[in-house]
Amino acid sequence: MASKEIEILGPAASVGKLKKIAAGHALNRRHFMAALGMTGVAAGAGMMSGCSTSNSVAVTTASTAQIDMLNFALNVKYLQATFYSFIAKGTDLTGSAVTNSGPITGGTAALTFTGVNAQQITDMVNEIYYDEKNHVSTLMSLLGISAVFRPAINLGGFGTITATNALSIARLLEDVGVTAYAGIIGSLSSSDITLLGQIM
Repeated sequence: MASKEIEILGPAASVGKLKKIAAGHALNRRHFMAALGMTGVAAGAGMMSGCSTSNSVAVTTASTAQIDMLNFALNVKYLQATFYSFIAKGTDLTGSAVTNSGPITGGTAALTFTGVNAQQITDMVNEIYYDEKNHVSTLMSLLGISAVFRPAINLGGFGTITATNALSIARLLEDVGVTAYAGIIGSLSSSDITLLGQIM
């Protein structure tokens, strides 16, 4: 499938099919970054804290376990979208994604990429930023009043974010996201599996 195409999955899509698609997308982004010479892995752990802050009231059409899994996915998306917001725009997310948010530390000004592939990298970062922001909105809309608030995020846990290391950090976050979704996808309803498969 070409990188610009979107595969629409039916509700009967198997977990194996979704994992295969997720792995393919991770490899496509990894190959792009490797082609740019960005194969290092960034260090850093404990980027998110305070995940217990919530505005949740159980949705009657989903089990508590499903809500928990979707909120886990939302927390991963909060981290990714916040990171891309800073490196692409130099500011935090806005709107409902930041309502009652925990504090965000260690952000950066918008990064300026240089070199032969500078425009391609900039375009890719902006595209991923809009994708991640839309994923947050989609999950928040799906969860409704059961959506957790964005936790405290310390982007400084990656060290100082620069144009030199940003793609290595992005690669790490993409791998974390795909691994997280692959881990929870078997516990979700078929419609939620379809949604997360398309996000992956």
